[in-house]
Amino acid sequence: MTAPTLTPSIDQSIRRLAASHHEWRAQSPRQRSARVASLRRAVCTAQTEIAASIADDTGKSAREALMQEVTAVLDASRHMERHYPRWLRPRRFRHLRPGFWLKSNEVQFDGLGIVAIIGPGNFPFSLVLMQSIAALLCGNSVVIKPSERAPRTAAIVGELLENAGLSPGRVRVIRGGPETALQLARHPGVAKVLFTGGTEAGRQIARECGKSMKPCVLELGGNAAAIVCRDANVRLAARGIHWSATYARGESCVGTRRVFVHRDVAGAFSRALEQEAGASVLDTIAIEQVVHELEAVQEINAGPHGLSASIWSRGMRQARRLASDLQAGIVWINDVAAGMPQMPWGGTRGSGWGRLYARAALPELTHLRCVSAERRFTAAPKFWWYPYTESKERLVRIVNRVFYGGRPR
Repeated sequence: MTAPTLTPSIDQSIRRLAASHHEWRAQSPRQRSARVASLRRAVCTAQTEIAASIADDTGKSAREALMQEVTAVLDASRHMERHYPRWLRPRRFRHLRPGFWLKSNEVQFDGLGIVAIIGPGNFPFSLVLMQSIAALLCGNSVVIKPSERAPRTAAIVGELLENAGLSPGRVRVIRGGPETALQLARHPGVAKVLFTGGTEAGRQIARECGKSMKPCVLELGGNAAAIVCRDANVRLAARGIHWSATYARGESCVGTRRVFVHRDVAGAFSRALEQEAGASVLDTIAIEQVVHELEAVQEINAGPHGLSASIWSRGMRQARRLASDLQAGIVWINDVAAGMPQMPWGGTRGSGWGRLYARAALPELTHLRCVSAERRFTAAPKFWWYPYTESKERLVRIVNRVFYGGRPR
């Protein structure tokens, strides 16, 4: 079978990124953080223009774009600039097993190389930039394929990166549709792919990556569910659920699509939801009554998605117990779709795999290297090397009883 051909412009962009990657990799995390800070300041300066571009591309209001996308980038960037340099320091450790305690050991975090970020159309600004910032801080170069549905936003992303001095040397923006995304996934110069989008498109990306054993992170569909408990504030639940189902023009991956309501408050909840949004909202949100909240947990866990869920209850103990049983990446209690930069983001089952943002992104965006050095007794062979003598066996049995035969220390 003939290998699929690569578009020359894509291949050229990745080769140029690779040629200059060593310069970015050689910078310290604090130096990279300073460069990213210039991008954050550029976003802050142009926030009104950015919000207008997002609104033109997506149909959401400029106010919502400002609140939900621009502010999210500013908040996440400042958090990552502050914490990533510390989190990326080599971690030293010692091991007290006999024969090992004189070793000097450290875990190092190294960039993967070139990371491809394939962005969605529903949040065309915030997701690609937050993922790019995390990848850059970890020492990677980045190639962005923005959504073809958001051309104005893609253009302003490119301008911001260029004005911050990150493009074209550290980041390149490549325009195109689904075939461009697949070409990035199969390009040998791309070390990892971060994909946000639909489940079927995610499967195609995963198949392409799998052909070369290339890792990928998939943030796919959500179709979030909500549990309205017997003791819930039904008016608050109705307002929050209505908002999460309709903001971002109803295209948010954490928007509520199914609601499981305790039968004792089902009538009150439906009336509150109609009062909040009108009867038409009942056509977009599926409402099911349950005798006990655990029924809702079982239904949600049996579903195809596992990105997020919300629980509405006045009893924190019950709500936390239900949350611990839900097979979802994010669970909100008495709120919904509230993102924070400390929050790992990702799902289970049909919602994809991998985690982005917060500290959880470090294993996704770095190569962990452990270096173990013997600084003393370098002329002597190790006890655990050949030969395996009878005296060694007796000594190991004694050591095992002394060190491991009692309670953990």
